[in-house]
Order: sequence, then structure tokens, then C-alpha cells
Amino acid sequence: MMAKSLFKRLMIFVAVYLIVSTIVTFIYREDQDYKTLEETVAYDGKDVDIKVFYNEGEELWAQETLFLSSNSIVKLIEGYGKNSPYGDIHIYSSDLEETDNYPFKLDKDSNSLYLARDYDVNPVVWGVSQMWLMKGFANLPDWVTWGQSAFYAYWALSGSGLVDDANTMYGHFISMSSEYGEDLSLDSYSLPDNAEDDKVLSDYFLSSSFFVYNDIYKLSSIEEMANIHDGVMSSQNYQWDSSRYASFVQDKTEADISSALEPVFSGNVGSSISKWKTIYYIELALTFIVSMVVLLWVFWDKVKMRFKFLLLFKERSYVGRMLLRKYGSKDRIMMELETYFNRYISDDEYEHFANVFYKEKFSKS
Repeated sequence: MMAKSLFKRLMIFVAVYLIVSTIVTFIYREDQDYKTLEETVAYDGKDVDIKVFYNEGEELWAQETLFLSSNSIVKLIEGYGKNSPYGDIHIYSSDLEETDNYPFKLDKDSNSLYLARDYDVNPVVWGVSQMWLMKGFANLPDWVTWGQSAFYAYWALSGSGLVDDANTMYGHFISMSSEYGEDLSLDSYSLPDNAEDDKVLSDYFLSSSFFVYNDIYKLSSIEEMANIHDGVMSSQNYQWDSSRYASFVQDKTEADISSALEPVFSGNVGSSISKWKTIYYIELALTFIVSMVVLLWVFWDKVKMRFKFLLLFKERSYVGRMLLRKYGSKDRIMMELETYFNRYISDDEYEHFANVFYKEKFSKS
């Protein structure tokens, strides 16, 4: 019996060991498939460790990727007005097939960026920039996520002295929109799971989103844009549709930025913002009314005496209103009537006059 129990424990130990060792080996092998380059960037007393994972033969790409990301991240921190969302940023070599034909793949709340080496330009700064928008609970429209991160990448490259790379990126966005000659409302379009399924439109969408933010910048400033970003990401209402976002942006900027937002709504910026504000204020009013009704229902016994003045509006007769104004309540009136009746009116007439009052048959005459 003891030997059987010992054998069972041994088998459980072996099974657990095999499972754990397999997982560890898999993780270890995954890291070992890559070569690495890394650099630590210090800013305001904090460090950001950037590590590039690449394959054999991709050394030049890895060096360029690390150079662009490490030299622009300080400018990104300045532009967003926030420190890097992560102390460690991992950039993995990938390709368009693995990134669903987008320039990179980045999951929400992840510090791992999968970069397409075969994209037309090196999009590493664009991907790192998007980490600021993908961190936290805010759910933003696609044009905001892709457009803002693209503009900040271009702005950071320019401000970091990487002017040639910034110009290359700008030219890339121009070329992306050249094949689509019609109007597209960014608010009405959803990016496909694979960009190749709708390449012309998805390219135009990414390009147009970039130029929306480029125009907002021209009409405002990077400081105002940083305040907008902070307000959006720190809001307790995590769901942002295009109308709410556009309204918030306009409220946070001194200049009229409606012209920059025209591609989002096909020119109907003012009506879209007004419609959202109307719905928003109606929702606020309904929320307040419902809350007050619930509170009154819960605490009515304690507060009803504070609302006795409302009886004046209910009382339709002139005499009834005058008596309520003088005595405050019908109970007090009845007490006064009873005192008066006991003195001057016989008992058989008391009930008659009381009924006249409660049936509101008093008249001014």
C-alpha cells in the first residue's frame, strides 16, 4: 500500500516536471531564436530599456530600428507629456504577413512591438508612439489611434534631428492616399482584419488620419495636443466615439479646428459636435432627474416636510391656498377649524364644513 502511494506521488512529480520544463524550454527557445541589440535611454531620472530581437542576416535593420527608436523616444515623451508607458520596450522582427499587412502589430497594454521589416518605411517610431494610446482603458476610434501615433512619430523624428527619416515618412503618407480619389468619412470606415483585403481604402484611411493630426497641430500646438491626450486617457468614461472625441478636442483648443476634422465627418463637423452635445446634455439631465427621484423615494419620510409648499400648487381654490399659506398644512388647518367650530358651530355642522374644505368647494366669495 505504501509502495503504491509512493509510486503515485512520483508519477505526479514527473508529470509536473515535464510540463514545467516544456514551458520553460519553449520560452527559452523563443528567445534563443533571436539575436538582440539593446540600449537604455535615461529621461527625468527614469530609464527606458529598448531591446530589438532580430534574426540572422538582419543586423542592419536591427541597428536602424534601435537607432530610430532610442533617438526619438525622448521627443515622444516630451510630445505626449507623459513618461514612456513601459520601462522595457521589446521590438521583434516580423513581416507583413505576420502583421496582417499593417506596418506593425501591437496588442493593447503590451510592451512587445512586432515590426514588419518589409514595410515601405521603417515604422518603429510609429509603433512605439502607439504604445501611449494602447496603454490603459480608453477605447478610441481607429483614426485616432493610428493617426495620432503616426503624427507623433513624424513630429518626434523631426524634433530629434532625424529630418530625412521624417521626410521619408511624410512622403510615404502622401503616396498612400494617391490611389484613392474619392471622399471617405473616417468615422464611417472600419479597418479590416487584414489590410490587404481593402488595401486602397486602408492605406487612404491611415494616411488621412495622419494628416488630420498634422492639421490639428498647425492650428494649435503640441502642448494643447498633450493636454488633449491626457484628458482623453484619464477620463473615467472609457468609450470614445468620433463625435465625443471631436467635441473634446475643440473644447481643449483655443483655435477653431473644425477644418482639420472635416475628413472625419465628410465636412459635417459642426453638426456632428452639436448633435453629440445635445445628446450628452439630455443624458445628463435624465441622469440627474432619475437620481433625484430615487433619492426622494428613499428619503421621503425625512424630507417631505421641506416640500409642503408644493401643496399650494395642488390646491385649486383661492381660500384653500390662502389657508395653506397661513397655516402650512391641512392638518394644521383642521386643528384651527376644530377649535373654531367647537366655539361657534354645533357638532352636527362640523362634518359638513370639513367635507366642504376637503372636497375643495370653498370659493373666493
